[in-house]
Amino acid sequence: MGLFHKGTFPGLIEPESLEDGLPGRGVLNWVEGTGTYIHSGTQACKFKVEVTLDKTPAYNAEVIQEMAVSRIQQLQNTSIGTTVAVRVDPADHTRVAIFFGTELPTFEQPT
Repeated sequence: MGLFHKGTFPGLIEPESLEDGLPGRGVLNWVEGTGTYIHSGTQACKFKVEVTLDKTPAYNAEVIQEMAVSRIQQLQNTSIGTTVAVRVDPADHTRVAIFFGTELPTFEQPT
């Protein structure tokens, strides 16, 4: 078991903070539990995601979000290569949040 982390985990993104961010698509390339528990049954989880925004070339980002431990294990086993909805901070494109179960946005691909 990892350590229970009191306070915030460095780089942890709370999806609520980016609900009004730029809509995008993310392809999950890596999923890893950090071993650091945020709350009972949840860990900080690292994702490596290829992000695509409207009319913008794809780029790679690292996302750290709180996830249920059981969900992390499920994602590691089944979700590599899956496309998910993301939101991106308009002022800092390195700040990305994943919104599982949300419809993917439609937009034009870069020319």
